[in-house]
Amino acid sequence: MSFLTKPNVVRSDVGFRRIVVRIAALKRWSLIAPRSKPSWIAERSTTIGIRPCCSTGRLQVPVAFQNGKKMEVDYQWNVRVVSDGSMSNIFARNISFQMGKAISFDAEDPSLTALEAFLGAIGCDLISGMQKRAKRLRLEVDNIEANLKCELENPLMFLDVVGEKGSPAIKQIAVRIYVSTVATRDELEVAWQKTLELSPLYQTLKTSVRFELSLKLV
Repeated sequence: MSFLTKPNVVRSDVGFRRIVVRIAALKRWSLIAPRSKPSWIAERSTTIGIRPCCSTGRLQVPVAFQNGKKMEVDYQWNVRVVSDGSMSNIFARNISFQMGKAISFDAEDPSLTALEAFLGAIGCDLISGMQKRAKRLRLEVDNIEANLKCELENPLMFLDVVGEKGSPAIKQIAVRIYVSTVATRDELEVAWQKTLELSPLYQTLKTSVRFELSLKLV
């Protein structure tokens, strides 16, 4: 009788261990909520979320907190640019796009310039940040538009005109944000100030470039 029941006991023990291993793996990736509250929930506002990639299982962002202790985050963004002399191809992750000259004075130029892309990046940074802050504050926002203009200290320096002095650096950037919302001006201003505070591009440039910022409700 013991000879017949022993294999069943062994198989049951193996199956039990497999279940334990699977549950432990699920808990590791936060797919099953642990009974006790994790240490990073108390610091949720400053924690970088971690989730495994569905296809590879690798972490998509660095871990900011480990075992309840704050860790230094070292993350780099990489872009590769290849030029054939007339157009530049920009590659980032699995995305690619093209740009033409650094600056163009021709309104009919068919190619996006580096300066225009630079302004577009600032606008994208601000309006995407604005949408995120408004959502966290539970403000209903229908649409956001950014209009940006910039001036150079001396555009002729870029053209290497003989006798010109000064710098081709950006002198100022005017940013107008139009928001379609039912929220009040005061509510939206809170989201706007938080957007500027957490904007990587604005915080980097504000010490070297003069910004003219305006927020309008439509």
